[in-house]
Amino acid sequence: MKTKTLLSAALLAAVVLATGCSTVMCGKNQTVPVSSKPPGAEVQVLNKYNDVIFQGVTPCDVILPRGDSERGPGYYKVRITKEGYEPFETDLVGLVNRAYYANVMNAGIGAITVDPWTGAKWTLVPMEIKPHLNEIAK
Repeated sequence: MKTKTLLSAALLAAVVLATGCSTVMCGKNQTVPVSSKPPGAEVQVLNKYNDVIFQGVTPCDVILPRGDSERGPGYYKVRITKEGYEPFETDLVGLVNRAYYANVMNAGIGAITVDPWTGAKWTLVPMEIKPHLNEIAK
C-alpha cells in the first residue's frame, strides 16, 4: 500500500514538473482586441515575412500564435487605415511572460521543454491596440 502511494506521488510530481505553466495558464495563442476611433477602420496583420495573416474591420479580435515556428517570440505588424485619416502602424512583439518565470522559479522542466515548444512562454505586447486616428488636413 505504501509503495502504491509513493509511486502515485512520484508520478503526480513528474506530471506537474513536466507541464509548462505558461502552456496551461496562457495557451499557445493570444487574443488581441483591436479598435479605433473612429470605428470601421480596416485592419491588416502581417507576420515577420510581411505575409498578410489577418484582415478585418475595427472593432475586432485577432487571434495570433504567441511564438514563431523557430520557438522564438511572435512578431507582427498591425496596420490600421481609414479613408480620410492618417494610417496607423504598430508592432506586436512577444516578451517572456510571468507564468514562464514562475515555472522557471519552481524548477519546472516544462519551462525548458513544453513552454518554448508551444510558444506559450511569450506574451504579445501591446495586449490591446486602440489608436485614435487623425484626420488628414485639407
